[in-house]
Amino acid sequence: MARQWFEEYFDEWYLPTHGDGLERAPAEAESICRLLNLPPGSAILDLACGHGRHAVELALRGYQVTGLDLSRVLLGKAEELARARGVKVELVEEDMRRVPETWAARFDGAISVFTAWGYFQKDEENERVVEGIVRSLKLGGRFLLDVINREWVIRHFRDTQWSEEADGILALERVTFDLRKSRSESVRTFVLPDGRRLVRPVSVRLFTLAEVDAMFARHHLETKDVYGGWSGEAYTMDSRRMIVVAERMK
Repeated sequence: MARQWFEEYFDEWYLPTHGDGLERAPAEAESICRLLNLPPGSAILDLACGHGRHAVELALRGYQVTGLDLSRVLLGKAEELARARGVKVELVEEDMRRVPETWAARFDGAISVFTAWGYFQKDEENERVVEGIVRSLKLGGRFLLDVINREWVIRHFRDTQWSEEADGILALERVTFDLRKSRSESVRTFVLPDGRRLVRPVSVRLFTLAEVDAMFARHHLETKDVYGGWSGEAYTMDSRRMIVVAERMK
């Protein structure tokens, strides 16, 4: 079976081409704490935790954090970061569709941030992720989902973008948006300082707020708040982010 794009994308070149975001992590972690509204000591699942920038910041604030990710490379970076910051974070290598059943009712809260959801081709696979999250939450547990806002993507759509990343790496992105499938399909080409090129496909299903609400409701998650950014601003069509905070009701 052919490997899917996300199985190869988050390798040793991910951080050099995208940056580690460590400078933003403390402020974002503060916002996560405020929006989840869970006391220190609570158990939190960081789904698709990557190199652990939020998991470590939450651990520094007194939370018991478990990070799950498919990338062994990024989990290794997360382990290094936790060790350097002097905190303990449980790190698990696993596909987000397979949240362990032994984690049933284990967590007070869960997060999925930086558009780490919607990777799978079939909606039922993306919904399986939600099902696993809900199963892992205690009754009354809270889930924070942060994704790029579909409406913002459409209103500000550009099919070609150039940018200069860290260390002189140039990035070219060519994008199409399938309105029938509500899916962003792109090819990102990174030109390294030595002239080498990395070509990486990306495919993400972008959900409307109504779709998220309906999916959550099917799994007894009740949407409590929706924000357009980490500062807690109102969610609108012009918001770049869609941050949904929901609670397990059953």
